[in-house]
Amino acid sequence: ENIVTPPPAPPPTNILLIDNGGDTLKFGFVGQQEKPNSILNVTARLRHQFTVLVGDEVQSVQPTQLINTTRSLERGCITNLGNQVQVWKRLLEKMRIQVPLTTEASETF
Repeated sequence: ENIVTPPPAPPPTNILLIDNGGDTLKFGFVGQQEKPNSILNVTARLRHQFTVLVGDEVQSVQPTQLINTTRSLERGCITNLGNQVQVWKRLLEKMRIQVPLTTEASETF
């Protein structure tokens, strides 16, 4: 029997590296010589409103007494995954990276 195996996939050319810190997310591409970028690792809600601000959007509100912030991590562990996903989505949106949505692992690898 002749078993044909497909050639290996080429290695990725742009690898995004994310340092998921408690206060900020630092991010950049592997091999870049530039200083990494960062955004706040929080979401916030304006008082008496339903608007949710995510990451860098929180910094636009002054005075800060007008917002209630929510952090995703406590002592290095993710305690609010829904909140963390919002921050990750904002980061990818800001970098103009589109991640294909799929339900099968075989489609992504």
